[in-house]
Amino acid sequence: ESGLELHQFKGHTHNIMAVAWAANGEFLITGSLDTTIRRWIPETSPEMTMLGTCRQPDVNNWAGQVWAVAVSPDSTRVLAGLRDHSIRLIDVESGQQLLSLGGHTDQVRSVVFSQAGTRCLSGSLDGTIRLWDLVTGETLHEFHPDLGAINTAIFGPGETSILTGGQHHSFVMLNIHNGQLLARFTGHSEPIAALALGPSEAVLSGSHDATMRRWPIPAAALTDLRQ
Repeated sequence: ESGLELHQFKGHTHNIMAVAWAANGEFLITGSLDTTIRRWIPETSPEMTMLGTCRQPDVNNWAGQVWAVAVSPDSTRVLAGLRDHSIRLIDVESGQQLLSLGGHTDQVRSVVFSQAGTRCLSGSLDGTIRLWDLVTGETLHEFHPDLGAINTAIFGPGETSILTGGQHHSFVMLNIHNGQLLARFTGHSEPIAALALGPSEAVLSGSHDATMRRWPIPAAALTDLRQ
């Protein structure tokens, strides 16, 4: 309410590229170009726990740079998207790596859990989005939205669609089952940096053009999904 700073979080040694709050509100996760993923508990000092480093022996340090993080709905796992093209699934309490997902051919810039926590979406600079099964580690679908490098990908209403944007100045809504284009949102003058679902079946977009916009989802697109 006041806009005053509550905490400073110090510990990373390079740029912080991603931050995610846990759904239970007890901690937040950061990912950095220093190749580390850290957990912070704001109510205790703030206390920091190193969840792990993505640096690998005999590999260039840049390969483990963390560009995206997400916390599972039950606040027990973390997803991290890396410069080495992989996605890591990590246990919050132990820091143990549970899965490593491979398939992208460039940096992973976006990761998000499904509401049940059993699937996830990833978006990459390779121009593709992948839907993953987090039980088996398999790719369920691969999408090619023709937007150039992908910066952001999220589940649409009811998780029956995907909203994604990137290098191009527009973003799109795709059917999650077959990749069909349902809607295109045009108006920004620079690449799309971030997307979020808003209230009343609307989408919020942030762009490198220094604007944030609110878009209603076309009724026709929602009708197509229900058929």
